[in-house]
Amino acid sequence: MPTVSIVIPAHNHAAYLGEAMRGVCRQTFEDWEAIIVDDGSTDQTGEVAAQCLQDPRIRYVRRTHQERSAARNEGIARSSGPYIALLDADDCWLPDKLAKQVALLERH
Repeated sequence: MPTVSIVIPAHNHAAYLGEAMRGVCRQTFEDWEAIIVDDGSTDQTGEVAAQCLQDPRIRYVRRTHQERSAARNEGIARSSGPYIALLDADDCWLPDKLAKQVALLERH
């Protein structure tokens, strides 16, 4: 079981999802899983997500469009880690984000 489950809702974010996933894959803390929840995209979001699936820590779920909060809830329901990290598909993390957050959580 991974320490952190990263939930990434995406709706028509093909232009941004690749960079978001590069930020996830560059994390110095490596004990994570990522769940990309495609919320009924009509662009190339699924194809961009497919390029990330060579990493076994990354999963892809496609669902009908129900808005971001429903997609987040779907990702959380499929998570297995004790910590949940939410990442919007049009955002990007610095490489030490998870390391800093997990260390803080573990200390407190």
